[in-house]
Amino acid sequence: MGTIIEQVSVAKPHWRTPSALSLAVSAARDCLREAHRAPDDVDLLVNTGLYRDRNLGEPALAALIQEDVGAHPEDPHAGSHGTFSFDIGNGICGVLTAAQIADGFLRSGAIQRALVVASDADPGSGMSDDFPFAPAGGAMLCTWTEHDHGFGKFYWASRPDNGDAFRATVGLHDGHNVLRFAGNGTKASAYAAVAADAVAKCLESENLRINDIDVIVAAPDDPDFRAALADRIGARPEFLVGAGHSAHTASLLFGIDSVIESLTPHSTVLFVAAGAGVTAGAVLYRTGPLTEKTHHDREAAAADRLSPLDAAFLEMEDADRHVSLAIGGVTIVSGPVPDNDEVMELLPKRIVSIPRYRQRLRFTSLDLGAPEWIEDTNFDFSHHIHRIALPAPGDDAALFDFVAENMTHRLDRDRPLWECWVIEGLSNDRWAIFVKLHHCIADGISAAHALASLCDEGEAESFANRIHRDPTSHAPHLPSLNPLRWPGEVVHGSLGATAAVFRAATGAAEIATSILWPSAKSTLNGPIAKQRRFAAARTSLTDIAEVQRAFGVTINDVALAAITEAYREFLLRRHQAPHPDMLRTLVPVSIRSTDAADDLGNRVSLMMPLLPVDIADPLDRLKAVHSRLQRAKSSGQSEAGSSILDATHFIPFMLTAQAVRFLTHLPQRGVVALATNVPGPSRTLHVHGREVIEMLPVPPIAMRLRTGIAMLSYTDTLGFGITADHDAAPDVTEFAADIERAVERLVALSRTKS
Repeated sequence: MGTIIEQVSVAKPHWRTPSALSLAVSAARDCLREAHRAPDDVDLLVNTGLYRDRNLGEPALAALIQEDVGAHPEDPHAGSHGTFSFDIGNGICGVLTAAQIADGFLRSGAIQRALVVASDADPGSGMSDDFPFAPAGGAMLCTWTEHDHGFGKFYWASRPDNGDAFRATVGLHDGHNVLRFAGNGTKASAYAAVAADAVAKCLESENLRINDIDVIVAAPDDPDFRAALADRIGARPEFLVGAGHSAHTASLLFGIDSVIESLTPHSTVLFVAAGAGVTAGAVLYRTGPLTEKTHHDREAAAADRLSPLDAAFLEMEDADRHVSLAIGGVTIVSGPVPDNDEVMELLPKRIVSIPRYRQRLRFTSLDLGAPEWIEDTNFDFSHHIHRIALPAPGDDAALFDFVAENMTHRLDRDRPLWECWVIEGLSNDRWAIFVKLHHCIADGISAAHALASLCDEGEAESFANRIHRDPTSHAPHLPSLNPLRWPGEVVHGSLGATAAVFRAATGAAEIATSILWPSAKSTLNGPIAKQRRFAAARTSLTDIAEVQRAFGVTINDVALAAITEAYREFLLRRHQAPHPDMLRTLVPVSIRSTDAADDLGNRVSLMMPLLPVDIADPLDRLKAVHSRLQRAKSSGQSEAGSSILDATHFIPFMLTAQAVRFLTHLPQRGVVALATNVPGPSRTLHVHGREVIEMLPVPPIAMRLRTGIAMLSYTDTLGFGITADHDAAPDVTEFAADIERAVERLVALSRTKS
């Protein structure tokens, strides 16, 4: 018997200035929605963050959060009791303290569910000196199980510090109360020392060794603290997981959220938190036959419906019998290929942690509701994991021919929408894994994380983990559902909202013009046949960064300039004069928060710049790409796309489905190319102990776009995967070589400049 985690959710700020209150409410709402629980299901709400906006003395957030969430602040539940809420203040240790309180209530039988929330934001809204924490919120829904897993006993330790290691003080400055932070530089070591004491108590009382623990989730989010703690308790540093967001009060929740779905049955997890001058807590958490979150995902699968954007990819596929809207990824591995028994032991174990891979779609008649994910009761891995040997000599051309042929075939909608192919027979002692999944399941970033999850390291550290989504890419904030709050929201957000709405409207007009106004005629746009070609280009990220620094552009600018040159050569080989209006390109823009990098589904907006295919000089072309992308970003195209997608959630699915169906049957002539860039793993990965030497993305083509290019970084390489219509691009290998030559030319120019 024990207290289990039913759901964890985290929240980061949107485009407007965040407050601790808004972050806590956002995380709490997400937590309840993802758990498929109503606010009235919450019997106890414990808030661990105390600051709100500019008012440093507001310790009553719990009541405000409870009211905004709608968790019965006054009237009792029918036949039960009202929701009880209160605040506690224990810094980074607050989440553990709140979990212990919730555990006590649940053990007594007085409640059925408790919601723990935590959040931080600069209370001075920029007036604080070097506010050291990222604005963030988190929520954890806990309930009781009669089975023998969940939280164990909580253990605490403390040491005197007198605020020397780290302290925050409130003082009057320029008529405002502001926070100031100071310390003697020993915070990491001081926190690690007391945390090690709490861990020692926990392990000794539970009669365990550190090697008996599967993973350690540690707060604060400080690599130096985790390294010092690992050294003190004799653990390997990679077993200590942090939040990855520089959060403070919510840091432990970020860490829990990052591991909860990947835990295997009967895992033993150690939660550790240190802070609060100086106090530390430790508690063991044991998972049941399935992780609680995964188990709940199975129970709630019938209510898990496709978003309008996800469903649109099904409609686009249905609009053209020659289109297969699956996205793919090729992982090339060195060393001998595992035998079939090893493969069937290895891959299913890692795939089973992703609920979507065990679910199929169920469609509603007359489009009365969006398609929904349901558990496939006849699920069988043998339908999805296959093995093939390439014909001799097993070179890249043979591998790419297999990928191209496989991408012509649609996935079976009567089964979960994915396939995995183990490919042997590659030259130079290599083998490969080709993963293919429908675009309605994932966008590029979530697909890359799903691919990395098949490796020994699990979800590896990625460039994406260090990339915050562009603040200009958010949709204007939607008003509260409570009309009484509208006047205050207007006062605090009117100026920013007006600018954002105007920018989004401008962007929407530009997107509409781009789609409706035909590009200059070329062979790049037209009907697509069934067969495909695939090729890949490889470039050095170090080289691209050299060009970036030399000319003051971005890595994406350099990559798109190289792609533009390749398209120019493509046209010249066909004796078509490159025209300024010839290369309108769809450039997806991620609106995915960093903490949601591993969540499936599509979270993208778009830009549609005209790439300067008519410019012959490489440097002038690079500058033009940079200028046009900057203009596209500032014009509000990405906000417009995001706003349109947000609006579709408030429209009956029948109407959105009919609109998408109508649009996808139109002969689209405005956009002629696709170029998407996905940050990938930044460190070397392994599969079954063998080194992953290369990862290549495989994009689909549709809507008369005869070529599609996806970019994926892996260690120091940026790989370009090019999918093309078989008849329209017989020279796709030469196209890939043109990309590599274009980067080489820019590198040479950057070195000449220096």
